[in-house]
Amino acid sequence: CTMALISYNPITLRCPNAPKKANITWEYLDISWPNAKATGSKLLSGGDLKIRYPTVENTGIYECKVDQKTLAGYEVDFQDANSLHVSHADLGQETLKNVSVRLGEETQAEMFTAWSHWQACDRCGSRGERKKVGFCYQLVRKGSRVVQPPLPCGLMRVKMKDLSVQRGPEIRYELCDVSCTLTPPHRPSRDGEVPILVLATYKIRLHADAIFNCPTASIYSPVYWQRGSTPLTHLDLAQTDTSYSLDKATGGTAFSVRFVTAADAGDYWCYVDSRLTGKFQLQVLDP
Repeated sequence: CTMALISYNPITLRCPNAPKKANITWEYLDISWPNAKATGSKLLSGGDLKIRYPTVENTGIYECKVDQKTLAGYEVDFQDANSLHVSHADLGQETLKNVSVRLGEETQAEMFTAWSHWQACDRCGSRGERKKVGFCYQLVRKGSRVVQPPLPCGLMRVKMKDLSVQRGPEIRYELCDVSCTLTPPHRPSRDGEVPILVLATYKIRLHADAIFNCPTASIYSPVYWQRGSTPLTHLDLAQTDTSYSLDKATGGTAFSVRFVTAADAGDYWCYVDSRLTGKFQLQVLDP
């Protein structure tokens, strides 16, 4: 199984049909640096592997094994979140265009974005936003014939060292408006985790910075923020000269307030998959 993912966003690799009480191990091979090891990973109950903070260096091959039997294998390209191209349809911003790179006579590499499906609207009953994530892929043609089928760009660069042009992943936002149902759809928690609600108080000195991290959120899930009853959307923040910002690399899972003033005091809420997961009270300390 070949996968493209985005760095800094937690991911779980499944170990299907793992026997109970079996000695399950994961083996990792860095395909560019054979002696390197994956970091920040955790073996969950049932044998799944949780990588909480993957980096580009964690790109490689992961295999789930019982004794010498391989139950699952993944060739994973963690693409650089620092190179993430962000665009919003309602700001008239464009996605990345396809790029062709000549490699030799009649041979060229084509770089393009492979898009995920649109995620669900992040809220109902009022104007919200939805997003989709795009991953860099490449293929190689000789004339009109494909000689190297599409692969995530990081994996293709390992196979073809002469591909010097780089391209990052993408995220695309657009407005959405959906009605609320009387009974919200049941969404099981990810990775078998128990749903949580974090209640926290931040005491921040005047003119310092505050950062709130939304529990269980990632670039792969719908997440939205509000201050009191006021929604805080990517579109609104982009159109306003404000000290508020949403983290780009993780699709808005972290909310920042720069140069805090007394007017910023109050409650900040975050929702993941339409479920409240965090409430943060900001108290401003005036020296």
